Amino acid sequence: MSGIRFPPDLEPDAQPTITLLDQHFEAMRQVGKGSPTAAKSSQLRDHGDEHASVHKSNPWMNAFTPTLTRAYELSLRAETHRRGTMLVLAVHAHHAKHGEWPNSLKVIDKKLGLEGLRGLRRDPFSGKPFKYEIKDGQPLLYTVGSDGKDDSGRHDPKWGEGKKGGDFVFWPPQPK
Repeated sequence: MSGIRFPPDLEPDAQPTITLLDQHFEAMRQVGKGSPTAAKSSQLRDHGDEHASVHKSNPWMNAFTPTLTRAYELSLRAETHRRGTMLVLAVHAHHAKHGEWPNSLKVIDKKLGLEGLRGLRRDPFSGKPFKYEIKDGQPLLYTVGSDGKDDSGRHDPKWGEGKKGGDFVFWPPQPK
């Protein structure tokens, strides 16, 4: 590391740090494989907490290993939003073809050509099907959000991260 001057107490010992970095990023890579889920987000958060406590004596580990938990949580939201949007499209396509709303996500007409619909019904936040019902003659589709609690479709634009919790409603459209 020519040209860089370190205080004597922070002089890097490169090989142990490189080994720790490899282990850290490999653990994060393993957790992040496949589609985002709330369980994986929790594992990543736990890994970050463990990492911070185990490696606090190595300033290089703390400097070069960012916490990627928030980025992962946002990718979980993005995947949930993608699935919810596709389900809204499927529900409306079913309504356009049959003149009525499907009474569950399972009965959406399979002849609509919407491949992979079965896999889309699983809410990444809960691991269970998205919440769907006909309420006042209209479909209500939502995810339980990041708190994992069903708040009966009470919309929270922050995906249930606040103190009051809440769900994220895909349909009907919610005021901003």
